[in-house]
Amino acid sequence: MRIPIKNKNQGFSLMEVLIAMIIIAVGLLGYMALQLASINSNQDGMARSQAIYVSQELASAIRANREYSFQSGGLSEYLKAENYMNCDEQPVCTGPDGTCLAIEQALTDTWQACQTINGFTVGPGETNDDLLLNGEIRVGCSDRDTIDGDLCSPGSALTIYTFWANGAKRTDVGQIASVNSQVANTRCSNFAADAANQIVLSNLGDEVDCLVLDVMP
Repeated sequence: MRIPIKNKNQGFSLMEVLIAMIIIAVGLLGYMALQLASINSNQDGMARSQAIYVSQELASAIRANREYSFQSGGLSEYLKAENYMNCDEQPVCTGPDGTCLAIEQALTDTWQACQTINGFTVGPGETNDDLLLNGEIRVGCSDRDTIDGDLCSPGSALTIYTFWANGAKRTDVGQIASVNSQVANTRCSNFAADAANQIVLSNLGDEVDCLVLDVMP
């Protein structure tokens, strides 16, 4: 009489297959989260690079027009918020051979900064390709002499503030939540809080990033 031999190769049960699938799925989710974090980091880095570019271009223009910067009791065109909010018309230069007078050069510089940060799309029906998402740029002054009557006395430091919408908080670089739960560093928050600068953080986005560049006289 032949004795039947039991087959020990039973294979995987359905439960073992399900456990293996869950482990693989958890690993894939972690990988996807890492990829998303990498994409967000790259986008943030690119936006910051663009903000640095715009700020440095404006800083160079201000230095080149240094003598004008503190004229008119500190009311130079570089400090006027409205000049960075309207890119519709290019300023006209009336100097010899089409050169710009000092004030005209300042208006041209602010217009150029406005054009750059808005991606040169200012005409009706043009596609929005802003250099920075909801980007805004302004120039402030740290008045070195507060008793002479000038809003920006000669020798004061000028500061370029560049704002844009950001997708996530960056506490690792010193950003803090402002009073309206948006993000900006302390200097940017204080600058935006001054209504004269015409920066409304809530219009820029849920999270706002900001770059500060000081221009020494």
